[in-house]
Amino acid sequence: MRLSLHVVRRIYLDQNKWIDLARAVHGTDGGERFEDTALVLRAGVASGDLSMPLSSAHYMETQNRRDWESRRRLGQVMLAFSNLHTIAPADAILSAELDRSIASLYGTTERPRPLQVFGSGVSHAFDEEFGPWQIPEELRGGLADPAGFEREANSLLERGALLGPTPEMEAAGIPGFEPYSHLDVGERYAEAKEALRAVRVDEQWNSGERSMRVARCQAITDHLGPIEEAMARAGLSIDVLIDGGQEGMGAFVEAVPSILASSELERHRHVASQKPWERQDLNDIGALSVAIAHCDVVVTERLWTEAAARSGLAEKLETLVISDLDELPERLLALG
Repeated sequence: MRLSLHVVRRIYLDQNKWIDLARAVHGTDGGERFEDTALVLRAGVASGDLSMPLSSAHYMETQNRRDWESRRRLGQVMLAFSNLHTIAPADAILSAELDRSIASLYGTTERPRPLQVFGSGVSHAFDEEFGPWQIPEELRGGLADPAGFEREANSLLERGALLGPTPEMEAAGIPGFEPYSHLDVGERYAEAKEALRAVRVDEQWNSGERSMRVARCQAITDHLGPIEEAMARAGLSIDVLIDGGQEGMGAFVEAVPSILASSELERHRHVASQKPWERQDLNDIGALSVAIAHCDVVVTERLWTEAAARSGLAEKLETLVISDLDELPERLLALG
């Protein structure tokens, strides 16, 4: 586990588990089962013992709920329990992970780049600058408390980034607002992965040791650009990795937490499930690869908990991965 003088447990809930938590908070059907969990999480967040970061996937999936009242109720719970703590996307932390892994594997002494997995707000979740908004200089003199005005405005902007536009705002028209645009990417991703699974089945690369070998090779190929850049930064050639053969490449993937997590989740999605790939899998693997690598507890759907267990991923990364939100209080107590 990742510990400090004050132990803060990082708990990642996937979107469906946030919905379960919202049911408990708002007293809607099915929420009774999660009321104890809501009490424990609320107390832990208030004391600073627990942090429940949001990922970019949460922002996008919340926007998928087109009913405003439903989206608002869910978003209010996410805001209250997360305190806008956010977790970085995989691309934003990969270079720092690679620096540390290369140093541990090859004994290089180049100082690694900062690893900032956790932060605050939508900018950190997407690794894109979305502010802060500032009052134009020519208007600052007309306000009694310009700094306070900016804080309130930026708080509203952060809330709006998660909750999305109100019906009134949508009716008035929002230039360039396309809440479903990201779904096209997910559809193409699912189609490509389903085609890849068919190839692996035909060529008998879909199970056992052969599935592990092809998954490790694909993991390196998918991240070859950042790997080459990090190796060069450490004064090494990519040939050092290639010359290590199957064993060396496997060890490399095992040493980079988010690459290992995404590789294993994808491998077991291909191997262990006959369920066709879906557009949601893109968001799931992207978010979970960072969460399982760096959070203390991940609560997600059974498909991914089984993948984490069967692959040994949860054990390797020392992360508790469970599927039932109502188990969380007891499991947290066992963690101490």
